[in-house]
Amino acid sequence: MAISLDQKPKKDPKRYLIFVVPVIVVLIIAIVWFFFLNKEEESFSEDLLSSFAPRIKIDFRVLDSPFLKELKLEPFPSSPSLPPESEVGRINPFLPFSFY
Repeated sequence: MAISLDQKPKKDPKRYLIFVVPVIVVLIIAIVWFFFLNKEEESFSEDLLSSFAPRIKIDFRVLDSPFLKELKLEPFPSSPSLPPESEVGRINPFLPFSFY
């Protein structure tokens, strides 16, 4: 078998994967780190918040209005308490009434 000098040996394409795969992995890790994991805490200043939401002022003079003074408000009655010996409810509340 003769050796010809004009033919170059074929380069294995898998040989380049040793260099390409780590570069791609490092790029993906860098993108994830800088855009998703490396976030600074966002703190809103008072000026920034006031520019978005107006100040709310409550007018408490409404509570002194004559209309509210004319109302005869009574306190809520206390809830009736049952004696401890009375039976409240059913034994099994999930059964229909016909089986009780």
